[in-house]
Formats: sequence, C-alpha cells, structure tokens
Amino acid sequence: MGTRGFADWKEVDDFIITEFKKFSAPYLKYVPESEIEWRVMAQHYGLPTSLLDWTTNPLKGLFFAVEDSAMDGVDASLHIATLAGLYESSDHVAKLDELHNISFFYSKHIDERIIAQEGCFTVFPFPEGKRPFSPIVENNDDPEDWVYDDVDTLYECYISGEYKPFIREELARLGVTHQSIFPGLDGISKSIRRKFGV
Repeated sequence: MGTRGFADWKEVDDFIITEFKKFSAPYLKYVPESEIEWRVMAQHYGLPTSLLDWTTNPLKGLFFAVEDSAMDGVDASLHIATLAGLYESSDHVAKLDELHNISFFYSKHIDERIIAQEGCFTVFPFPEGKRPFSPIVENNDDPEDWVYDDVDTLYECYISGEYKPFIREELARLGVTHQSIFPGLDGISKSIRRKFGV
C-alpha cells in the first residue's frame, strides 16, 4: 500500500490507528483512553507508528538485540540512553500535532507485555510532508543539534553476530526468555522451542 494517496505522515498514522481500532476491539482487555495510548498499543504489537518502544531494563534490551536466531551471524546493536527527564505518563506528552521535540514517557500499564518488558516509549514529532523522521543517533559531541531535550547521553553498543547464541544462553540463565518477556502461551511455546534450538 505504501504512503501514496496520503498527504503526510500524520494522515498515514491516523489511518493505521483507525484500522487498528476497528479490528483490535474484540481482543483488548483494556480499551485505550487517549490517542497516544492507542499508539502505544499498536506500536507494542508491531504496527509502525510515531512511537519507538524501549525498555528500562538493559538485560531485556539485550534480549531484543539477540533474540532472533535467524539473524545469528549478523551484527546487532543495543542503544542506551541516560535521561534528564522521563514523563511519568503519556498525559504529560503534548498532542501529537503540537509536538516539536522527541519525548520519552512511561505509558499506563495497559498491557501485560508492557509490564513484563518494563517498557517506556519515545514519541516523535511528525516531519513536514513525507520527509523522513529524525533518527535518534549517537551525537554526544553536539547536543545543540539534537531534536530531543530529555537525553543526557546516547550510546550504541555493537554486538558481534557470532556471540548471539551465547548471549541468549546467558540471558536464559538469568531468567530473561520469551516466556518472561512475552507472558502467555506464545511466549511459553517459543521458550520451549528454543530449548530444542528451534
């Protein structure tokens, strides 16, 4: 489908959320109360939104960097931010069409996966038209160029692809597995399969 037929990213985002609302209702235990909460839910289940999900637990972040065994041998990276500020809820985040800077925030515990993954989020302002979103990149030397106010430092740790299976084993010993990250039958099943190398 792409972005053809849409004037800008806001229209794309609104369409995605409208479709998500339409089809997700029968499966929701909690109905989001705001537009940002709808985006949190959609992002958390894999839809592209103007949000980016993070974890406040570095071991869980490492898990996401190495968990896909199909990508063994391919280098990965783990992004770590130290924050000057983190909104305690999405209530403090400006309306999406009034947002000028990237903001970090906790969402309400609207889903058991967000709780298990110790999640928080960044919300990005929409660029003009269909210009690309501003990336979060390592830029500790020149904070004046940053498009976010809440970050003190941002680091990127590279992970050699050859070490991913070893890292997964060590994380499993620490209890960081699909079962703990994705509560429910799918997480349990994937954890059992992983024991057989599948």
